Amino acid sequence: MFGKNYKCLICAKTVYPYELITLEKKYFHTFCFRCTHCNTTLKPSNYVPNNGKFYCKPHYRELFQLKSTINADDSNNSLSINLSEENLISNSSSIVQVTDRSIDLDLNEIVSIQQSEQSQLQQSEQSEQSEQLQQLQQSEQSQSQSQFLILILILVLILILIILIQILKKQSTSKIKFKIHMFQMKKK
Repeated sequence: MFGKNYKCLICAKTVYPYELITLEKKYFHTFCFRCTHCNTTLKPSNYVPNNGKFYCKPHYRELFQLKSTINADDSNNSLSINLSEENLISNSSSIVQVTDRSIDLDLNEIVSIQQSEQSQLQQSEQSEQSEQLQQLQQSEQSQSQSQFLILILILVLILILIILIQILKKQSTSKIKFKIHMFQMKKK
C-alpha cells in the first residue's frame, strides 16, 4: 500500500503513512483535512462533503440546511411560509439553489386539501373493507357449497348401502328358500 507516493488532495504534497487519511480513494494529510468554515481538524467520522469542500457537521447544518419561519394570520385566513437561504443545499445527486422567497397559502385551500385527502383515505379504507367482506362472503359461500356436496355424497352412499342390504336380503332369503326346498325334497 505504501509503495506508492500518495499526494494530498488539499496541498498536493506527498502523504506519509503516519499522517494519512483515506476517504473514497482520496488521500489527505491529517493536518490538511479541515473544515472549510472554521478550520477545525476533521476526522472521517465527523465531516460532511459539499461541492468538493469539507465541513464539520455543526457548520454544515448551520450553513446548508434550510431555515424557515411560518406565520399564521387569522385575520385574513392566510399562512405565510418564508424560506431564507442564500447557500447551496447538497443532496447526494442534485444541488438546489434556494433564494429568499415567500409562499402564501389561503387557509381555506389548506383545509379543502386536507378534507379532500381525508375523504380519499376514507374511500380507500371503505373500498378495502368492502373487498375484504366480499372475499369473506365468497369464502363462506364456497365452504357452504363444499359442505352441501359432502352431505349429498354421504346421502348417496347411504342409499347405495341400503340398496346393497336389500339385495343381500333378497339373495339370502332366496338361498334359504332354496335350501328349504331342497331339504323338503330330500325328505320325500
